[in-house]
Amino acid sequence: YPDIKYFFVPGIEGFIPYIRNNDLTLGACEPVCDQEDIYLLAKLFLEFSLRETEYVGFIPVSERTQPILKAIGFDSISIGKEPIFDLNNLKKQGRKVRGNINRAKKKGLKVVPFNSMYEKDINKQSRKWKRTREMPAMQFLFELNPLELKEYKKYFLLVDNDNKLHAFLSCSPIFERNGWHLHDLVRDENAPHGCGELLITSALNMLSEEGYSMASYGLAPLSKLPSADINHPFVNKALRFSYEKLSFIYHFQSLEYFKDKFEPNHWEENSFCFYPKKVKLKLANDLLKSF
Repeated sequence: YPDIKYFFVPGIEGFIPYIRNNDLTLGACEPVCDQEDIYLLAKLFLEFSLRETEYVGFIPVSERTQPILKAIGFDSISIGKEPIFDLNNLKKQGRKVRGNINRAKKKGLKVVPFNSMYEKDINKQSRKWKRTREMPAMQFLFELNPLELKEYKKYFLLVDNDNKLHAFLSCSPIFERNGWHLHDLVRDENAPHGCGELLITSALNMLSEEGYSMASYGLAPLSKLPSADINHPFVNKALRFSYEKLSFIYHFQSLEYFKDKFEPNHWEENSFCFYPKKVKLKLANDLLKSF
């Protein structure tokens, strides 16, 4: 991606993607490496970053990595949770989801695997989708380029009896967990009702049948935040206020509702980890500029 830089260390198989803005160096996700290498890679990244900026952060950070960063000296704030599906123990879908799936099927829609004949339509729908939507916060984490590195991805295409593409879902591998990240769900604005439900449930069932262990549907920002944070009470209250009163801007509540209705097995907390520990107005300002 054009604005992303990458931090490497000789001898460690992995990297950290990051951006730099004013006095903040921000890791655009957590370190990408084996579990046992996270501590050293993140520690060296911290030392490297502090030569240039006052603050260093990672966003979003998973439950497995947050304690490792904390051991280095980072503090953390919960920013939401992501739904996790156990593909060996998928829950039964609710009545409303099943009803929407049946409506889509009655329209003759079906889910098929990737076929190169649909590449032009995928690109066309992607361009149209981007024109009709504002880019969300954290633009550097939400680049829409579904066919990039397509040899590593899985695709689920929703077509009708005339082989017309109505929607698609692209997924990227989570190698260490034998799973998949369901990230690009794009549908035509005139697609029949129930397309999203049919795509998501079909993808989960197909991945389960292929022997994969888990799937993530990505972070739902500000969802299921703790009711209090003794270390950062003001920030916690501000985030919960944003979720409750400002959802008309980013649709926090409707996004959580949409992800929750597919009956995930559990939700994993995501955090913003930062160094040094003290939260200052300048850190918040630099973070917003990075977004």
